[in-house]
Amino acid sequence: VAVAYVTMQLRSQVHRELRADGFVYPVSAGSAQALACGSTNSQSNYSMNVQCYPNSKPFLAYTGATWTHEDSHIAAALDAARTSGGDLHQMFMDIQPSLPHVVLNAADDDYNRAQGVIRAASLAVHTAGTDSVQMWMYDAPTWKQMWLRKPYL
Repeated sequence: VAVAYVTMQLRSQVHRELRADGFVYPVSAGSAQALACGSTNSQSNYSMNVQCYPNSKPFLAYTGATWTHEDSHIAAALDAARTSGGDLHQMFMDIQPSLPHVVLNAADDDYNRAQGVIRAASLAVHTAGTDSVQMWMYDAPTWKQMWLRKPYL
């Protein structure tokens, strides 16, 4: 093996149901939601909470906290990748030249160890929050006000 190349791709996202590009759901004529929205056009959970109802602060606080929570996964993973247990590039550099299958097995072992360290650090931010917020969510076949717990920050 002449060159060892290492890259890490990190991704996080907030569930589509909470984003502006979320799925749209029907609004029944004569419903409180039709009155709030000024029409029976289908709405996403995001648009129902942000555009149709004037007090969108709880919903925006919830989605903001969710994005912050997801960012903390990325930060924890990056921090772990910079430690000796997660620095796969350095681990590869320490592999001693040998027969190809020995080198590949050592690289595979290092990859699995580093991945475990990085994943564990990222998942360590998964603790339940204590604050709950009330918002409108579509729960087939109708819109309901629901309480959702904000993620831990």
